[in-house]
Amino acid sequence: MNGEPVRFLKLADNPMPEEAATKAAPRVIEDFLDQLDGDQGADILKGLLNGDSLIAKHGEAAGRELAAYRLALLLPAIGEAAANLADVNVYDVVVEGVDTTTAVELSKLASN
Repeated sequence: MNGEPVRFLKLADNPMPEEAATKAAPRVIEDFLDQLDGDQGADILKGLLNGDSLIAKHGEAAGRELAAYRLALLLPAIGEAAANLADVNVYDVVVEGVDTTTAVELSKLASN
């Protein structure tokens, strides 16, 4: 980051019908993540997948259950996205200075 204050998510400050809010939410979230360094954005997404915020909000048992349910709902979309992006070149993912592809990095994860 360049030291500028980060604008927080403001969807709640812009009341709109549910369908419009649902459609706008990914852009609002992306705009927020774009303000952060790549690692910080990835950490936020990891925290959502791990259920960190749900556990903090609802307690260990309920939070983990809700996170597991959310993850189960997302798995088909994650698999589809991985397949669609498998041929995309990525840079500095695992070893700095090494050019690789999403498919190569996914195969490394699958073999662990």
